[in-house]
Amino acid sequence: NKFLKMLKYIWNRGQTPTVDKEKLQKELYAFSKNVLYGFPHKPVSMDWDPQLKLLAIATKNGFIRIFGQPGVELTGQMEDKDLTLRKILFLPAQGRLITLAAPENILHFWEIDDNKIEKIKTTILDSVKSEITTLTIDSNKNILFMGTKDGDIYQLHLWSFILDKEVITQENLLANIPEDHKENPGEVVQVAQNPFLPDQIMIGYTAGFMVLWDTGTNALLNILKAPGVLNSLCWKSEDEFYSSHDDGSFTVWDAENGAQIQAPHTPYGPYPCKSIAKVYCKETEEHKWCVFSGGMPRSTHGDKYTVSVMKNDENHIVFELSSKVIDFLVIENEYDPDTLVVLSEEETVFIDLVTKSWPVFEPPYLHSIHASAITCLAQFCDILEDVFDRIENLSLGQQDLKFSTRDWPICGGECDQVSTAKPSLIITGHEDGKVKFWLSKMNSLKLITALDTARYFTTEEMADGSISEASTEEWPPFRKVGNFDPFTDDPRFAIKTIDFCRSSGVLLVGGIAGQLLLCNIDNKKEYDVPVTDVEIMAEDEDFVWKGQDPLGIRACQFKHPAGFQPCHILQVDPPSAITSLALNNDWGLFAAGTAFGFIIFDMRCHQLVTTKATVNSTNVESNEENPLISTNKSLKNSLRESFNKIRRSHTHRCHEKKRLLYSEQSKDIPEFEIPESCLMERRGNPEDGSLVRCLHFSCTFIDNNTSTSPTLWVGTNSGQVLVLSLSIPEEVEKRQSDGIIAALAKEIQLKHMAPVIDIEVLDAKGTTVRDDNESIGSLPHKVLICSEEQFKLFSLPGLVACGKYKVTANEGVVVRRAKTTAFGCLANPTVSENCLLFLSNLGEISAFSLPDLKCQMKVSAVRNDNHVGISSFVFSDTGKGLYMSSCSELQEISVSAADGCSSMGGRIPLKSLGRDSESQIFRENEVIERSSCATTVQLMSVDGTYSEMSTSVNSEASYDIDIVKHHDVATSTANLLDASDSDSDDDSDDDDDSQNEKGKLSCAAGGAPAAVGDQDGLHAWLGVSWLIFYLMFILFLLYKRKTNMPGTAR
Repeated sequence: NKFLKMLKYIWNRGQTPTVDKEKLQKELYAFSKNVLYGFPHKPVSMDWDPQLKLLAIATKNGFIRIFGQPGVELTGQMEDKDLTLRKILFLPAQGRLITLAAPENILHFWEIDDNKIEKIKTTILDSVKSEITTLTIDSNKNILFMGTKDGDIYQLHLWSFILDKEVITQENLLANIPEDHKENPGEVVQVAQNPFLPDQIMIGYTAGFMVLWDTGTNALLNILKAPGVLNSLCWKSEDEFYSSHDDGSFTVWDAENGAQIQAPHTPYGPYPCKSIAKVYCKETEEHKWCVFSGGMPRSTHGDKYTVSVMKNDENHIVFELSSKVIDFLVIENEYDPDTLVVLSEEETVFIDLVTKSWPVFEPPYLHSIHASAITCLAQFCDILEDVFDRIENLSLGQQDLKFSTRDWPICGGECDQVSTAKPSLIITGHEDGKVKFWLSKMNSLKLITALDTARYFTTEEMADGSISEASTEEWPPFRKVGNFDPFTDDPRFAIKTIDFCRSSGVLLVGGIAGQLLLCNIDNKKEYDVPVTDVEIMAEDEDFVWKGQDPLGIRACQFKHPAGFQPCHILQVDPPSAITSLALNNDWGLFAAGTAFGFIIFDMRCHQLVTTKATVNSTNVESNEENPLISTNKSLKNSLRESFNKIRRSHTHRCHEKKRLLYSEQSKDIPEFEIPESCLMERRGNPEDGSLVRCLHFSCTFIDNNTSTSPTLWVGTNSGQVLVLSLSIPEEVEKRQSDGIIAALAKEIQLKHMAPVIDIEVLDAKGTTVRDDNESIGSLPHKVLICSEEQFKLFSLPGLVACGKYKVTANEGVVVRRAKTTAFGCLANPTVSENCLLFLSNLGEISAFSLPDLKCQMKVSAVRNDNHVGISSFVFSDTGKGLYMSSCSELQEISVSAADGCSSMGGRIPLKSLGRDSESQIFRENEVIERSSCATTVQLMSVDGTYSEMSTSVNSEASYDIDIVKHHDVATSTANLLDASDSDSDDDSDDDDDSQNEKGKLSCAAGGAPAAVGDQDGLHAWLGVSWLIFYLMFILFLLYKRKTNMPGTAR
């Protein structure tokens, strides 16, 4: 055993990378992320900074996203992911924000630092016993008003994050209400500051009470009572304001005398209406604006989510959205409203209020990529320049005239125009049958074009004519806005797989009901699309399909929009989902796999080459007829499972320390334990074992080692690999007459029977062999078969195993995605290294060198609890990856140093924030506020000596400060105390001596512990004494041992 351990140690020492190798790895591999694309998941609040022209959105799970001009996107996140954000507010013109986490009542103070968002302060408001419901910042930017469910109003000093001792309580309100009108006011709905008189605030309660309060004198000016439940307030002028209510009405009030200037008005009455959640009003010399959300008649339109805009008495439009409206705000120019921003649960809509027709803006970000649920993803980077230009030109010819032509209103920050990141093409397939093409470039996502595959198919409902267009309503005047549409005509329209040829622009789309569409970039107006029906199980006469019906293909001449147009449609029978695709434009072939087999189709001659079923029904029948074989197999599986349990426990113990150590190094991924399900070895289920997981075209040696031939490699869910040799005639006429011959050449069955997820043919250097016959690479060829548990290399053409790495056994994970790629060197473009990238079920990306399968890099890319992200992850050919961070957001990553992502989402320069000119004011405000909170220091004398020092601080604020990171001009109370005593540092020695003497006196008088200096001397003396005693005892033992030795008694 010692000899084996020594050999293992020597071997491991030899495997450690050298200095040059480590330097090369840093130049090859580097993990980077792009900004999040799409719509924030579960938004809860938004705010607008009119000076900096920035929009901020907070999400329920703790993300803060700030948007400026196109290309400027900043993201911040709370460390505690258990907190739930409820509100976000800008400090105008400061680049600072306040967020509220409820019901814990935790406030965070954030600051924009050029290209990132940092949290600089946090306070837990323990003294606020009730949940905070509303936040309002005064115009002087010094006080934050916080309304609670109990009806109290607290004031927080922003620079110091200390609560003021003055609290506007419900008792103050009830004391001024007549006895006949006294009732529980309820929770605080809104605290609205008068923009014309900043010292006045209007406090609204749910019961309808509205309190006008003077913050300068802390005096109550007036109390108003509205009938019904109050929802929101909005100031119109110095003494007039609007209030909206739960019955769908709003009222205009006089704040001074409490009279109603206008009786309650129900815009969509007189029948019962839904509540108006928020109202906005604005009056100028020429126009009168009113914007509100909700208020629809309950009986007819109670299920609609709307925002109504009224301008004077002429223009009136009700903007209808498909998801619940969370909030809206109006961006104003100098005089009139400019843009209406509506935040709903699933999208954000920007409406131009300057243009007469009030069109919507085409947003450069915040795309509703999940307008219909995303069902598949694909990313392509190395696209030929000619093909890329053709795709980009599609967006120029498809400009929607419904969009506003004005400049984008959100224009804050500066965009970094210099970026080394290459653009990439992102293709998304959706549940409603649409295929959308997005351009990822310079931290922005742009929709180029879309292909609607559902228009080429028909369903039974469409054939019966039961679906008709909804009649347009004259009143209220609805207008549908937004793209989000959670409904689909038929779930069989959903897209399952996509493949794209980077050299020709050919697109292959596979659906969930067996439909296949072969498309090209074209601008034909009208033509017939050829259709081919394909039967995979034609040879099995006993097979009966009991699943979904196939889609009907429309028999008509289509009018095709310019862009990707289908040139052939195939319907596979049985109509199960298309699980895998492979496309080879040089040979003019494509292959498609399902749960029952696969097909090969000739794209040039538009004819079927072959079909082959992977379902082996004879084995299933033989198992039913011969129960003895079935019993032996079950016994074998039982024994195998027992050994697997032993192996799993051993693997878990071996890798637990490595896993914990690695999780400590990664701050983004929390510590976790290896799930036992991740270590279970796969079994071949009879139901899904025939499912084709991967297809791969390659020109390699399969029949002999002297000449290459085109081949198709097929991997199934049961660990089976089929190799088909293809005979492709060079002459077109012979190809049309004789056709292409596909014959089964070889077959591989993996012993562990894990699903095969990728197959690649490599040369001797580990480079992927191209599909053409001209470049076969260095010999000999090898085939890499990647299953969910192992990576295995076989030599060609003999298919002799020549390398293996057991991923599940060694690392305790399951492979979800795998892709081979060549990494270029950042310092020297001529240097490259061939690698295999794979994503595990724990969200880790690892890079293994080829063909020796040695681990070169490992990084945590996706959170291990983000199951949507792990299942949707896809690799590109250049080391980039793409996954769904949530159901509405896309995250682009890269592990290549030479082809990284643009992690910088623009910048907001500090000079535009005006902090240099206000830094002195910032410091003075903090010192003044801290001193105004009764922060005094008193030295109390007892019997003529100063025995202790205590501080008299506001009791409600002393326990609320939990500063995470101090600003450069912000100091805590303790720091202020230290600063006051810093002048006496020169006399510290004398003070220490005097304090030691006082300590002795107090000890003699009252029996207190000894002074610090005496205690240290006593401890030192005891230590020396113990050491001397220990040495004497050792000498005594040695003496006794010597005297007791044989021969010493003579």
